[in-house]
Amino acid sequence: MMIDSATHTPMGVSIPDSPRANRARTPRWFDLRLGLGVILVLGSVAVGARVVAAADDTAPVLVAVEDLAPGQALSNAVVETSDVRLTGAAELYLTGPVGSGYVITRPVSAGELVPQTAVAPLSELDELRYATVPLDSAETPSGLRSGDLVDVWLIQTDAGEGVGATALAEAVSVTEISRGSGTLGQSSAQTVVTLALSTADDPDSDLGALVASVLAAARSGQVYLTQRPHADVS
Repeated sequence: MMIDSATHTPMGVSIPDSPRANRARTPRWFDLRLGLGVILVLGSVAVGARVVAAADDTAPVLVAVEDLAPGQALSNAVVETSDVRLTGAAELYLTGPVGSGYVITRPVSAGELVPQTAVAPLSELDELRYATVPLDSAETPSGLRSGDLVDVWLIQTDAGEGVGATALAEAVSVTEISRGSGTLGQSSAQTVVTLALSTADDPDSDLGALVASVLAAARSGQVYLTQRPHADVS
């Protein structure tokens, strides 16, 4: 028998091929789980970024450093700027630097955010008057407060025609309200409300006639206020 010197394999003898090594293959379900994990991580990062951005979403709002009264000039001496996070209410308050030629139109307490409705240009004062009217506490809206908007009505009583009502003014700003306190825990029957009467939105109206009609109705006990809804800081 001859021996192949190169392979030392006897001639005429066939050697089967070595079996192919089996390589470990990653299951397809593992790839799917990995992809879902990556998506969840990226989603968590995005949500966290939005939460952080929302926490930093502040606006420079004017804050009263002292009690402000109607007619007082708005200046850097009476307000300061504070970064406040407002939720859907940024348009209700003064933001940014203090402008010139503005005055306070209703009382603002120290530490309170200055509302847009509490400030008016000096040029509009010729179209603005403050009228104080006494009201029956039982007929005054219980939640009425400074800054609210009311409609002013004249209640007409006629023995022949019954009771009627006529609108004297609409969307009037309440600048101050004082509920009287009686003795021995009894509340006063009268509430005093100061109204900012204006004809700025209706140039054809006569401001003097409007003031006269409201005062006459108040003196005769025929004025009635209906409160308009308002929005709060959330």
